[in-house]
Amino acid sequence: MDAAFGTILRTVAETEHTLPPMEVPVKGLTYPQVGAGLGQKYNPFYKAYVFHSGLDLVLTRGTEVYACADGVVGEGTGHFKTLGNLVEIKHAGGYTTHYAHLDNVYVLKGQKVRRGQKIGTVGMTGKSYAPHLHFEVLRDGVHMDPVNYIFASVGPDEYANMLYMSVNTMQSMD
Repeated sequence: MDAAFGTILRTVAETEHTLPPMEVPVKGLTYPQVGAGLGQKYNPFYKAYVFHSGLDLVLTRGTEVYACADGVVGEGTGHFKTLGNLVEIKHAGGYTTHYAHLDNVYVLKGQKVRRGQKIGTVGMTGKSYAPHLHFEVLRDGVHMDPVNYIFASVGPDEYANMLYMSVNTMQSMD
């Protein structure tokens, strides 16, 4: 087993490797705050099951939101009818993160940001049922399940509970 890990570590060290954005976008997140994840979820506005493109984090209005990794604020930043105030950050390796329904936005298009930098606060702009952060991770333009990217920020038991909540919460908040 140690030999296998050694091989993996040598391979990663010898090649240029980009880590995905793996930080939780808010401080102190616990599993009861995790809502609907990626997939078909019940939309409270349309009263039907529709594709939900991210992970809803149930938080109080004004909670600070942070960049999950270093990057550049993208052109997709602004105000949108359904997602409200949104920040898009382009990261290395073809990754993009979206932070939606923000009350306040503290970054500008084209601005470089660092992992952990405050980029906004939670709100309920756009079509939002309650204050929350709608968080998306994309790789080369394809939506990925954000819950698969936050495991490095929490313990194993907390992550297992977050995974359970994201899969079994069938109603989105947007």
